[in-house]
Amino acid sequence: MEPEPVRPPAPSRPWARTLRYLRPHRARVLAVIALALLSAAAGSLLLAAPMLLIDHVLAKGDLSALALLAGGVLLLGWGCFALDALASRRASAVCGDVLLDIRLALYRHLLALGPRFAGRAPLGEVVSRVDQAVAEVERAASEAAAGLATRGLLLAATFGILGWLSPLLLLVNLPLVAVAILLHRRLQPKAREASRPLRERTADIGSCLVETVLAVRAVISARAEEREAARFREKNRAFAGALLRAQGVKALGAGVPGAILALGGVATLLLGGPKVLEGEMTLGTLVAVLACQARLFPLLASLLRVGLEAAAARPALGRILGLLDRKLEVAERLDAKPLPSPRGALAFEGVVLSPGRGEPALRGLSFEVAPGETVALVGPGGAGRAAAADLCQRLSDPESGRVRLDGADLRSLRVSDVRAAVAVVSQETFLFRATIEENVRYAKLDATPEELRAAIQGAGLEEACARLPEGARTRVGEGGVALGGEERSRVAIARALLQEPAVVVLDDPTAHLVEPAEARLLPALSRLMKGRTTLLVSQRSALVALADRVVLLDGGRASVVGPPRTLARTAESFRRLFPELASASV
Repeated sequence: MEPEPVRPPAPSRPWARTLRYLRPHRARVLAVIALALLSAAAGSLLLAAPMLLIDHVLAKGDLSALALLAGGVLLLGWGCFALDALASRRASAVCGDVLLDIRLALYRHLLALGPRFAGRAPLGEVVSRVDQAVAEVERAASEAAAGLATRGLLLAATFGILGWLSPLLLLVNLPLVAVAILLHRRLQPKAREASRPLRERTADIGSCLVETVLAVRAVISARAEEREAARFREKNRAFAGALLRAQGVKALGAGVPGAILALGGVATLLLGGPKVLEGEMTLGTLVAVLACQARLFPLLASLLRVGLEAAAARPALGRILGLLDRKLEVAERLDAKPLPSPRGALAFEGVVLSPGRGEPALRGLSFEVAPGETVALVGPGGAGRAAAADLCQRLSDPESGRVRLDGADLRSLRVSDVRAAVAVVSQETFLFRATIEENVRYAKLDATPEELRAAIQGAGLEEACARLPEGARTRVGEGGVALGGEERSRVAIARALLQEPAVVVLDDPTAHLVEPAEARLLPALSRLMKGRTTLLVSQRSALVALADRVVLLDGGRASVVGPPRTLARTAESFRRLFPELASASV
């Protein structure tokens, strides 16, 4: 089956939707606005300094006034710099915290989407696209936060001072500003279009890298190192081409509006110069107007550049919000009930489930498991055994029918309580790059040293630890490469023992082991099963023989149910699956 691409529909107005993440930081946002207002006020006063210097100080030859003005300019300049730096720093801090909230929300949502989503979605695409998209949004948002907080208000104040000094020159500059903004808006779609292939090429590089690392054995075995290196080189070349095109659009967007705004300085000189010569405007006023323009144009160009960055990052933000909008397959009800002391009574009632696209794997499955009983769920490949195991821990919900625990529909219970009551040991045990102790403790972080030691002993893991240089504190490496398959299974059993569940689901825990290793693991599995409700999903005769009853799946339903020895004598379909048990029962 082809993996499902992670391309949720892009939400509308993505930047506006991020405003709700500002609510917990309202007080800090108001503080930034206050600092920016003070900075803008100080900057506005500085703009009047040339006029005061020329028209009132130098014209009168007042040296004391000159010293006073110089001191005032110095204090205002320092104050403006300090306020601007503080406002930018605070704005960036707020922006960073907001983006952290978004990143955490995305991370939690990806975890909540569960293993079915993870199994359908390409791992490399999820990692590279999400990581690159968040980084792109972070860059644009950081620049926007620093720019809008101080430059936006300072720009408004500069327009106000310019209008106070010369309404005519303000009116002359406004059309140029309007043209620059209009051109900027025309360039925004081009920036978005240019950034899309850049993101896709970046994602291709990440996917190629993740895929190759995961398949390194297959690459080496096929002697395909150079072929894969050539493929990686081509993807990097495609990325370089997309980067050049995106940078070209950004350069155009930053340069052209600035060139148009520069015409305002020429217009000011052509119109203001004659007015000074005719005595209609003072020299100080003209110099102050030019100072306003000298500040106005870079500010506006900077804000337009920020807008262009935001436009380029808009699809990336849309991708993040699109993932956040993806509906959860398993969601907790608002009125979910707690499960304080589970007994372990498990029941499937008319369960229908399609694990993937296509026909349902379970078509009305019904059976019960009494507290403390072990029931083996068996059947041919594709019969829905693994789907039934996922339902017990509520990794998925049935499309119709119910799974009950102690009489309560799992959907009516708190998800955390269900998963605390049900432990799963499967053939694929994931180990973190940590010590054996830390990997076992992952099931119960607050476990005491005595509880941890008992779990390791119960899983039969102490012998393997004794052979390692640092015992249970040995780091197992990426994916547990320092341990063999049997030892990784024992870590999974130790985790389940530490969890102390009411229900244990054994999902083919020995499918990857040879028979001698399986035989050595059976005592540890028996200790885990003792006194607990156990759903045993397996096709291994040694495990099925441990069951009190067997449920044989056929067409997604329970075809025959009974003790394994009885079925070995009476059910032909069971004897075909487990000839060893049939021979032993004769």
